[in-house]
Amino acid sequence: MATLNTLLVNANSVNGTRNWNTNMDYTNIDETIAGADAAAIIDNTNGSTSQVASFLLSAVNADLGNIDTLSWQIRYRVNGAQINTRNLYVRIVRESDGTVLAANTSGGAFQLVEAGVSNTTFSNSTVTGFNYVNTSANKTAWNDARIEFQNTVSKYHGGDSNGMEIDTVEITGTYTIYVGADFTKLKVNVGDVWKDGADGYINVADVWKKIEAMWVNVGDTWKQIM
Repeated sequence: MATLNTLLVNANSVNGTRNWNTNMDYTNIDETIAGADAAAIIDNTNGSTSQVASFLLSAVNADLGNIDTLSWQIRYRVNGAQINTRNLYVRIVRESDGTVLAANTSGGAFQLVEAGVSNTTFSNSTVTGFNYVNTSANKTAWNDARIEFQNTVSKYHGGDSNGMEIDTVEITGTYTIYVGADFTKLKVNVGDVWKDGADGYINVADVWKKIEAMWVNVGDTWKQIM
């Protein structure tokens, strides 16, 4: 396994739900944990509800085949004493079609960050692994990923507007490097005779030509495979 680039928020989602109600531009949460600047996205809804904030993530490693493990670390708080109960959750899905990439379950259930958030100063969660990671998703899928934060609110009596705030988030993990097809096992038919690997031929304008070399594109880099 290889170490995944640290993934950060780098754009606003177009397709995902975005109904937290204050400071919803991605630039408020696009820095690293170490570079946290206290600018935050906020949902201060005073009512029993479930609100979601969606953002796109930065690109994964160029040679990624699939992700094996994935973890989150979130810097967050509530901005005052709580009468309501506010819970924070997270998951990652594909922006274009909602395919589940990392969540509590393969069905896409949000994973709990903390129930009954009460800390009123920004603090970092522990680095916590997603319970489900879609290990069959390829680089194209992960480069189309959006992270979703869910804030659930249970209102009590008159409630409060001391809302949930997220300062920033980091996504880390491990991955398997992409390995292309093994062309030493390639066979092509030349004049009803099957030829192997480097002895392969291709037909160009009705003329069979021997394959002298072959290249494939891996992570936007051309690599010679024979």
